[in-house]
Amino acid sequence: MISVLHYMGDGFVVIAAFILSAAIIYGKRISQTMDPIVMTGYQLAIGGIILTLTGYLSGGSLSVYGWNSVLILFYLVLLSSITFALWSQLLKYNKVGTVAPFNFLIPIAGAVLSALFLDESILQWRYAADLVLVCLGIGLVNRSPQTK
Repeated sequence: MISVLHYMGDGFVVIAAFILSAAIIYGKRISQTMDPIVMTGYQLAIGGIILTLTGYLSGGSLSVYGWNSVLILFYLVLLSSITFALWSQLLKYNKVGTVAPFNFLIPIAGAVLSALFLDESILQWRYAADLVLVCLGIGLVNRSPQTK
């Protein structure tokens, strides 16, 4: 018997996909009139404030366990800022339909990095099939239309 929570989770995935699509299109529009780096700064600052307040209001806390934890947090902030700024730059100068399919590489990169840093096994036929399908999808979306 399939529970309602299963469908609810799938529903949230669909909602997240729609929100991501709308955000990419809206980001493309905003990046035409605003510097993409400034736009990224606003997005991350507003999102960070909202998430921090939500976390604290929900009973969360932030503990510092030494300089190593502060440096790791700074590294993660810097890495996210740079990648989102690059993404905004790509959206400014390219079509959304050309850039957006590369989001499908995120799970591939996650699997490869898990294998490299966490010693997880990814040498299975299903992962190879996933890689081929993702690359095929990106290629199909980005192929130029054939002329008659």
